[in-house]
Amino acid sequence: MPASVLARLLTVEELPDGGSSWLARCPLDAGGAQVLVASVQTGHRLGAVENRAADVEVLARLARDPVPRVRFAYAALVGDFGRRVPEGVLEVLAVTVRRGSGGR
Repeated sequence: MPASVLARLLTVEELPDGGSSWLARCPLDAGGAQVLVASVQTGHRLGAVENRAADVEVLARLARDPVPRVRFAYAALVGDFGRRVPEGVLEVLAVTVRRGSGGR
């Protein structure tokens, strides 16, 4: 799905399926993945994590997402779908987890 079409769909007040689960299934190019990762809606970013076609380099930005749930989902799924893990991402996630557990 072209990024411009996806960006317009995301402005619709009520998304198809009553949520963003369709985002995990729609074909995404790198531009579409960027639109999802940059969205202010947590559900859109979670949809990007769950999308098998999303560009791994674009998704890597989610390792620093301000919402812990998004970071956790990214960490849990980063190696799934046969994706390679971009250099430095595991270190970022490790620091995030360490901070979240009180530095232990």
